[in-house]
Amino acid sequence: MNNKITCFLIFFILISTYSLLGQRSPKLWGELYQNSKTIKQKKDIIVNIYDVATKDFEVLILIIFQDIFEHPDTKMALKKLYFEESVYYLTLMMNKLDIKTKSAQLKLLYERINNPLYKGEILAVIGKSGDKNLLPWLNEVLKKMNIDHRIGKFYNQQDTLYGLIKALGYYNDASSFRELFYVSIPNYSNKVRTLAQGVLKKITNAPSPFCDNIITIEKDYRITLEALRYSVKSESPDKHKIKTCLIVLSKAMDEVIIKTEDSLQNQLRDEAAIFLGELKAADIEAVQLLSRKWKFDKGINSRLVTIEALQKIGTDEAAKELANRLAFFIEMKFEGAKTGYLEKEGKRVFIAILRALSDIGSSSIGIKEIYQVSASQEFESEIREEALRALKKLEGK
Repeated sequence: MNNKITCFLIFFILISTYSLLGQRSPKLWGELYQNSKTIKQKKDIIVNIYDVATKDFEVLILIIFQDIFEHPDTKMALKKLYFEESVYYLTLMMNKLDIKTKSAQLKLLYERINNPLYKGEILAVIGKSGDKNLLPWLNEVLKKMNIDHRIGKFYNQQDTLYGLIKALGYYNDASSFRELFYVSIPNYSNKVRTLAQGVLKKITNAPSPFCDNIITIEKDYRITLEALRYSVKSESPDKHKIKTCLIVLSKAMDEVIIKTEDSLQNQLRDEAAIFLGELKAADIEAVQLLSRKWKFDKGINSRLVTIEALQKIGTDEAAKELANRLAFFIEMKFEGAKTGYLEKEGKRVFIAILRALSDIGSSSIGIKEIYQVSASQEFESEIREEALRALKKLEGK
């Protein structure tokens, strides 16, 4: 025991002396490291080198890195701690001094380390190396983290995730888009999300095609909704944004309605319709899908969304769809069906269609139906008056 204490004291004195007298000499630090016997002694030297290292230390740092890399695994907790700290400080030095080493070795060290912060630093250095051979592996690591997050097993991985996103930020590769997108939406901390959002923008400022891919394969409607919004708010060309909206609207009508997801499906349909209107989607497919949307509309608000979208699109095809819908409602009323369309909400639908047709301003489309409403005592005065205003506006054009 006395011998161990004596050796420790001598070692401590040597480190202190080197720190004071030879702090800028890689040779002296190299000699001290070579004479170290335990992983703790090695770790202490590495920590001290970290405080003084410059680019002149590159060769020494690489030699030490190789030695630590070859250090055998241990089940002893304290030795394991010293090993991980050694790796961490070496990684910090390589990052700070821009020292390149074999990224495959860093990958193996990552797999031997438990500390989340240390693992994140290793990943960041791997990314900085630019080794594209490891990009698929980095993407898989992120995919695994996202899966863990979804199923509630994302424990103490925040620091690792942060380093991983930094790593992927050195590549800015499209293959990372999907998993980075999941990180960027309201799932993780703001710190992590902000970093991921920055990387996504570096990958592309026109992400609509990537969002389309996510929407097509994604089963979680919350993520689908975020992808829709991200596409529409991006700098993508309008035609690409419109395509995203069409994919979402079709998806939200084609897939079997799950009771627990019904409200989300309805929200997807409504938001896609709103965006189609704002983008003035002149595609015939847009009007066809909005025509299908009628039967899925839940309540007055969704019906009004569909009407407003067609109104903003403003093409003859959109006007024809509104006229057809008005004719359908009129027929139902004349046949005595209990449609509820003369109730308060029903009046809003009739009035919205009449205003939409007058706003589009076709001199022929919908005129017959508007005349029917204006002349029929079956409709309340408020609806007939709106029809008369529409006729006056259309006939004045």
